[in-house]
Amino acid sequence: MIELTDFVQQYGYVAVFVGTFFEGESVALLGGFLAHGELLDLTLVIVVTFIGSFCGDQTAYWLGRVYGSRWKPKSPVLQRRLARADELLRRYQIPVLLGFRFVYGIRNATPFVAGSISTIPLWRFILLNAIGAAIWSTSVPIAGYYFGHTAQSLLGTREIYESRIVIILIVGGLVIWLARYLLARRQAARSNATDVENPPRTQ
Repeated sequence: MIELTDFVQQYGYVAVFVGTFFEGESVALLGGFLAHGELLDLTLVIVVTFIGSFCGDQTAYWLGRVYGSRWKPKSPVLQRRLARADELLRRYQIPVLLGFRFVYGIRNATPFVAGSISTIPLWRFILLNAIGAAIWSTSVPIAGYYFGHTAQSLLGTREIYESRIVIILIVGGLVIWLARYLLARRQAARSNATDVENPPRTQ
């Protein structure tokens, strides 16, 4: 177990940054969980989570600004997510930009769509993105930290807790992946059913 501990302590913050740059909540939760086991420092996890999330969404905003009007995804699920993010941004711009990280389905689509909307200037997105990232990067790792506290109380002593951490991480990762896969399948099935019920009209 010492080798795993050394590995996590050496590369854990890099993994948190990369994970929150591209993905989000599962990595932030995991970082907080590892902080409870004293493999990472909670304050540094929060800081790195903020930097990764902020930079990732700023990059998505820039990609939306450059390619948003030209890129047309073929996936019906992705089309629906982009359309939903666009609708919400046009109706509730400030609340959505502050809280999109907490909403499944538009989490990754929102900053890209925000970049493609000319009415959302860069300075406004930077400000709201920073505030939203600060809220999210604080609350999610802390939730993971207290989950670690609960896990340790259930598993017993620290030695048993550390010996089972790999199993917990693997099972947790599989559960998150499976949940997202099933949600994506369900959304795809709904999208296909909608297309069948409402076929495109020919002129």
